[in-house]
Amino acid sequence: MGIAGPVRGETPLDADRDGIPDDWEVAHQLDPLNPLDALRDGDGDGATNAAEYWAKTDPRNYDDSLKLKLRTAPTDVIVLTFDTTPGKSYRLQRREGLGDGGWLEWREWEPKAQAATVEFEIDLRDEPASFFRLIMR
Repeated sequence: MGIAGPVRGETPLDADRDGIPDDWEVAHQLDPLNPLDALRDGDGDGATNAAEYWAKTDPRNYDDSLKLKLRTAPTDVIVLTFDTTPGKSYRLQRREGLGDGGWLEWREWEPKAQAATVEFEIDLRDEPASFFRLIMR
């Protein structure tokens, strides 16, 4: 008969099984015994605490979240901008209508070692009107 203990590389402790490690919940003033706090949005930025964990953003800071920002340029160009998290990859998907089939892969960014701001232009003369969504992995 033996005693099993933690092994390096194991999944971190998650007592409430909400997908957020207990040490992260404690560090961000969440309750590691309450699975419902994973679904809450304490800072009102539109991202759940679970989404903030995966995005490596602060669930108590409204300004720290994954956001795809859009601005128009003086010509027929729009500029999309977002901030990256080290070690995460990003995919931008688009579709011409919300009811028109699935999302199409449009752009992809590989993981980087340091945080960065990605900015790129879309010439509206070359593209149909579209909806965009940004996915982080």
